[in-house]
Amino acid sequence: MAVRPADHHVIDDDEQAVLERGVHVLGQPIEQLFVRQGLPIERVNANADDVGFPVLGDDFKVRSEAQVPVADRVADRDATQADRLAVVKQLLPPDFEPAGVRAVDRVGGTEWIIRAKQVLNATGPWVDAVCRLAGDTSGPNLQPTKGVHVVVRDLGLSAAFLLLHPDDGRVFFVIPWLGKTLIGTTDTFTDEPADTLAVSDAEVRYLLAGYGRYFSPALGSGDVLGTFVGLRPLIRTRPRDPSSVSREFRMWRSPSGLLNVAGGKYTTYRRMAEVVTDRVMRGLGLPRRSGRTRHFQLDGAGDDGALRLYPPSAAYHLPEGAWQHLLARYGRRAHDVAAYLADDPALARPVVEGEPDLRVEFVYQRRHEMAVFPEDFLLRRTRLGLFYPHLLSQSLDRLLGPSPAPTVS
Repeated sequence: MAVRPADHHVIDDDEQAVLERGVHVLGQPIEQLFVRQGLPIERVNANADDVGFPVLGDDFKVRSEAQVPVADRVADRDATQADRLAVVKQLLPPDFEPAGVRAVDRVGGTEWIIRAKQVLNATGPWVDAVCRLAGDTSGPNLQPTKGVHVVVRDLGLSAAFLLLHPDDGRVFFVIPWLGKTLIGTTDTFTDEPADTLAVSDAEVRYLLAGYGRYFSPALGSGDVLGTFVGLRPLIRTRPRDPSSVSREFRMWRSPSGLLNVAGGKYTTYRRMAEVVTDRVMRGLGLPRRSGRTRHFQLDGAGDDGALRLYPPSAAYHLPEGAWQHLLARYGRRAHDVAAYLADDPALARPVVEGEPDLRVEFVYQRRHEMAVFPEDFLLRRTRLGLFYPHLLSQSLDRLLGPSPAPTVS
């Protein structure tokens, strides 16, 4: 889900350190990490004092509740991952052995060559752009549809509603969400670039009109706390109705040897990963191994009685309900988050009064989840930036200061 970040933010001391030294990935300098994992990496245009860091993914732009636990678990299995390491800039020629990519550090600007026997293009709405970098002009392969969501105050709903819009009969929903109410989503074809995707006034009016058909009083634009928008990277097909476009995923290989995957849904991501892994193994001439993730639980899955019976609320002076909030968001890592309160009990205060998100979470996210800039904390690991967009222009030091009042700008 491509959430638009703030137009600007104030750089604090931690962020300045990132700009000057580069980010250590999972606690290690990027070069050391790749060498230890047996992954060759070369700096292209670095100065002697520059330390850049390459990217194996372009930040957590989808909902953190789904993606961060997956990243945590693969890190537990010694997978190499790096965040906010830029876009692929140029794929190496197919006669280059071994193959690889040219990547650019989005913070410091350093370019890197990362060598690999197989490159997988799993970049969602950017799949066609990466294919073109590899010299594949047979596309477009995607037919993206746009999904807009509107966030309003808590309307006191006790259940989710799945409804038909009075204008065109399309399905939309109204659901209680994070102490607010979420109305969505649109499903329309679009040619808007993924990097500049935006919510229009007409799209907001469309969703509010759908709400007003079934609920009273009606809502106006002044009731909107925030909006977010995403592109569904669907495979190009013939249907004219966006909702009829297949949600199945497809894999194909470009003439350069680049392996591509697109389509699919959150509900099928594990199956997609299994198919992709089998295809990569075949391409590398390796035997297929039995997958270990079929019954693999993510952090927080199931009902861990030990965690629930031993909340550290008293030990760390957590506010009422705070332990359940940490448990719901972090699962078995909730104790790791709360442990930082031993050094600074003031971190138990909320980031914004009246919201469940605690300041201690930002400390944990910075040290363990590769969060660096305000939008990392406020849009990708919490949703405070949607409800209080003025926070996005503040430095992390200020956010960790006295809890601001819940003023909506």
